[in-house]
Amino acid sequence: PLSQQLGVYDRDFRLLFRYPSDNQRHPGIMTADLADIDGDQQPELYVGFADPVGLQRIELDGSRRWTNRAVPGVLSIATRWLAKPPYLLVTGERGLIVPISRSGVAGSPIALGQRTIHQLVGNPVPQSRPTQFLGMSYTLDGRLIAVGLTPELQEAWSYGLPGGVYSTPVRTPIWARMLEGSMGQWLLAGPDGSVHVIDESGDFFDMFHVGAPIDGLEGFQIDGQGVLLVVSRGTVTAYNVNRPTK
Repeated sequence: PLSQQLGVYDRDFRLLFRYPSDNQRHPGIMTADLADIDGDQQPELYVGFADPVGLQRIELDGSRRWTNRAVPGVLSIATRWLAKPPYLLVTGERGLIVPISRSGVAGSPIALGQRTIHQLVGNPVPQSRPTQFLGMSYTLDGRLIAVGLTPELQEAWSYGLPGGVYSTPVRTPIWARMLEGSMGQWLLAGPDGSVHVIDESGDFFDMFHVGAPIDGLEGFQIDGQGVLLVVSRGTVTAYNVNRPTK
């Protein structure tokens, strides 16, 4: 977060371009996402900047297609794949979800009752899931709470994280598929060095502490074995993950 430039690479890790150019100063890049919302088999780059730049769509030749400032300070970008055509869901400091079309037109902000959603992550599976999105909200006492959202953006469940202040800019939550079965999992990093694993349905969760601030999380399977990667203090630790047996 707040970096001045990002790089886009091809599948062989050859640099395609950097954005923006070296001489363009701005308040900082907050998030970025590659998505083929046009359906032309060519992904577009969507870059969210800090206030007041907003959201920009960048083509793979490095040219800017449009800018939208409906959310002047972008905190997260998610894609609503089940919509026809798909569109973006953008969040910012106000805690509202703003839909933005592939042509850069903003729709009416979406409010979730009394919840303010500052971070929103979409499930990448292109089918209807029990939890299509996971939003991050705040309680009245300032604690983070994860809110599982259905495809219709209705609250399905919630999960509170421990109190505290993050000492590193960790990306949380993320979606992963570590455990056997059709469902995936949501991974969250707590400010106290805790790792939280929640099933898509919200019915199962588990957590543990690594004893240090967390810089990054990732989860996947290797030959059917669930693997959780935790980055902390310059080291990467891999954990085998299995469902608990009754």
